[in-house]
Amino acid sequence: LRMLEKGAEVLYLSSTSQLMGDMTGIAYRDNITQLVNESDAVLAFGGDGTLIKLARTCAIAKKPVLGINFGHLGFVAGLEPSQLDMLDKLITGEYTLDRRNVLKLSIKSDDTVSNFIAVNDIVVSRGACSRIVKLNVFLNGEKINDLKTDEIAQIQNIVCREIGVTADLVHISMKK
Repeated sequence: LRMLEKGAEVLYLSSTSQLMGDMTGIAYRDNITQLVNESDAVLAFGGDGTLIKLARTCAIAKKPVLGINFGHLGFVAGLEPSQLDMLDKLITGEYTLDRRNVLKLSIKSDDTVSNFIAVNDIVVSRGACSRIVKLNVFLNGEKINDLKTDEIAQIQNIVCREIGVTADLVHISMKK
């Protein structure tokens, strides 16, 4: 409501309309991509996982995202729930951006290639299978390592590269 009082247009996902009720001034969008594309900045209410997941979509759309920590750790969230009065700085532009590289991970196993986009870090785990696997690790198309491990199963090639995109996490200073 604070954002509405300051004259900002507020968009929510349609799936949250039951939680929000019928509030004047709030517009709803059917999917997260549509919401992000139509926004100047995005607020993520949740934990670090929620923020990082949303940051992938925001990075592709070149939109900054501010995390409001409702999780347990809050390492990457910009604000705690007790600091919501600081949202005014988002409207006035009194914030900095913490640029995080966006990574693309390609995993080739047999004739199948699976692609993933990640912000912050990438974890590849072995799953249910436990055996030694040989890995060829590439960064930006250049081979950087060969590994033999039992931590990751049935992966023949891992390719990880920066894709020239950054996720912009909003940082609001606590100084008034």
